[in-house]
Amino acid sequence: MPQLTAGIIIIGDEILSGRTKDTNANFIAKELIKAGIKLSKIIVISDDPTEIKKNVINFKRNFTYVFTTGGIGPTHDDVTTESISKAFKKKYKIDSRALKILKNYYPKGKLNEGRKKMAKLPEGSELIKNLKKGKPKTIATINTNLFESILASKLSKIQKKYKFCQIGSYPYFNKKNNAGGVNIVISSWKKNDLNIIISEIVKMIKLLGGKSFIV
Repeated sequence: MPQLTAGIIIIGDEILSGRTKDTNANFIAKELIKAGIKLSKIIVISDDPTEIKKNVINFKRNFTYVFTTGGIGPTHDDVTTESISKAFKKKYKIDSRALKILKNYYPKGKLNEGRKKMAKLPEGSELIKNLKKGKPKTIATINTNLFESILASKLSKIQKKYKFCQIGSYPYFNKKNNAGGVNIVISSWKKNDLNIIISEIVKMIKLLGGKSFIV
């Protein structure tokens, strides 16, 4: 089965200005890992129809799934759905299924015209709750009190030896305890068992005079 991939397009002037902090991409990224889908790219763009159209088409060419976040509310500057309709030359219209969901959600008399706008979709859209899933990514984390500069050379050799996995090192420092170290994250889309690599890294840390434990 070919690797399933995804890209995320975060849309919103409020994100670019720093007024709003994006949390959607982080949530989606974690869920994609669980579903066995590789997140390949995340970008942030403005509420500009031309930018939205261009990037959605580009992402569609390159990834199995494309996620957009932002710009789907009831106000005039929420242009994401209409821009996607134009990108794929689809009619932008009220979807009866989406409208029914909104009618069930809002109390009687509260579904105004602005809110009805959120039921407008590209003609022919499918309403989906779940994605087709792939094999989940296997992840293991090793914590050590050694610093990156001590580990770098030997860790690089281990990475070259085990090309079916990705090894990342993430340094940390605790000012309160005046202590630091590195979290070494091993991940693989192909292997369920990472014990051989974990053992080699733990052994390497011990030979360098460090301590380690599996997080």
